[in-house]
Amino acid sequence: MNKKLKVIFLTLTGAFSAAAAMDHSVEEFPRLAGETDDAPRFQRAVDACYGGGLLTVPGGNYQFASTLYITNLCSVKLAPAAVIRAVKPMKWMVEIDCTWEYNKKKSPPDVYARNFNLSWSGGILDGCGMASCLALDNFAHFLLEKATFNNGRVYGVGIETRGRGYELMARDLYFHTSIPGIEGNTALYTYGGDSHFVDIIAVNYTVGIHLAGRGSNRMSRCHVWGTSTKPIVKGVVPDTLKESVCFKIDATDTVLRDCYADTGRIGFWMNGWEERMECCSYAGLKLLKDSVVIRQNRGSIWANGFYARKIAPTSVLYTFANDDSRIRWSEDCLLSKFGGIPKGVQKEKTEDWAKAAWKKLTPDAANAAHLLLAACDRWETTCEAKAMETGRTAWGILSTQSVTKVATDPFAVAAVWRFCRSTLSRPGIERTKSESILAEAAAAAVKMPGLDDFCLSAICSAAFDVTSEARWCDQKKRFGDAAVMRAEKLVERVLARNQAASGEEGSLLPLLRYWRMRRNAIFLN
Repeated sequence: MNKKLKVIFLTLTGAFSAAAAMDHSVEEFPRLAGETDDAPRFQRAVDACYGGGLLTVPGGNYQFASTLYITNLCSVKLAPAAVIRAVKPMKWMVEIDCTWEYNKKKSPPDVYARNFNLSWSGGILDGCGMASCLALDNFAHFLLEKATFNNGRVYGVGIETRGRGYELMARDLYFHTSIPGIEGNTALYTYGGDSHFVDIIAVNYTVGIHLAGRGSNRMSRCHVWGTSTKPIVKGVVPDTLKESVCFKIDATDTVLRDCYADTGRIGFWMNGWEERMECCSYAGLKLLKDSVVIRQNRGSIWANGFYARKIAPTSVLYTFANDDSRIRWSEDCLLSKFGGIPKGVQKEKTEDWAKAAWKKLTPDAANAAHLLLAACDRWETTCEAKAMETGRTAWGILSTQSVTKVATDPFAVAAVWRFCRSTLSRPGIERTKSESILAEAAAAAVKMPGLDDFCLSAICSAAFDVTSEARWCDQKKRFGDAAVMRAEKLVERVLARNQAASGEEGSLLPLLRYWRMRRNAIFLN
């Protein structure tokens, strides 16, 4: 047998040697003596679907007093009338972790992990204000469809709140908050990339859809709106609308098509780079006198065929924080009663900004972190081969620095984190090494006497974000909130100085983009 045939034979033999996954119905697993809710029997049913089986759930009312953990590649299909309600406080009603599929080296030898067909379909999860509904982490192509998520305490659905993943197919989802007291929640949160979101409706969650990081997501026919969870009082803005944001986009290269921001204080809060809004629309409410159709703190937007109606006389079409924000309007935008396209808001292209920062840097040990930050920006805005080559040179220098150096240098922290999250890094050894550097540097940092709040919070939030390890959640309780708040004030002062500065200080702008996303790490609930 020649070498190539032998490799194929061994591969097939390994695949066929995996144990056959068994399908089950939750009806096969009744409550046992002493059980007062359905979570334990659901857990037994999931465990029985080891290695990729399908669990079906017929219509009915079910109660969860504890979290259901799905870590064995089990898929779940619920009948449309299957309703699962939280009856005790917990972080999540359901946690799905597909680590065996995402990293097949961690899968058991009797499991064929790379089937790319895992799913959660149907049914209703109701957090009842006591729990977030569903978390999904460490997945590789996952289908989430035809499901409803009600009254999530913090999130309706949270994607990559603790791990990684790619290629989420989310479609035909409904989110609704109907009880008071949980204002500030988010219907759909994701830090993921390369994912598709279609036909999603979110009602009365304070934030409708939040794409918090990474990029290359596609969103189509999504509708976010709000009213009140209490009886409406004439002339009073409902609590659910006071700080409401329909679409909050911090990810890069997001395409929104036919998305409707309906009755939100902020329609579209766009903070990513190279964003495209195709035939999107906004409708406000007379009560929301300070409403903003598009708010932009940074990044670049192309608005094509955009439609907005000015309902309140003081509503604003577009606001931007500083010259790091750029928007271009197409000629076919219909901006009813706003007086047409705002003047003086069209700035230079993103790649022009990246190029200016790029020219000031050279690859050497003294500024490897600065260069790597610029290279990641340059690569992700232009896909220029030179950016890849120089960025990897800078990474080679930075990756050899001691953990002490990384822990005490906010630029090094930001650069390692940015590289780990960037498409410039290759999946596998480069990203694994980035995670290891941040974790080891954080472990060293918490033992360093006198390390300032800025460095400490930067390294611990970055380590928590990329490693998904519980110890960084524990560190948050010790110093996270206070340290990050002080660090945030420091960053704001740095920015205020840099707006009037030039030269190398301008390269702190990528660090700002890191800090603007820090909530996705150390501020996780």
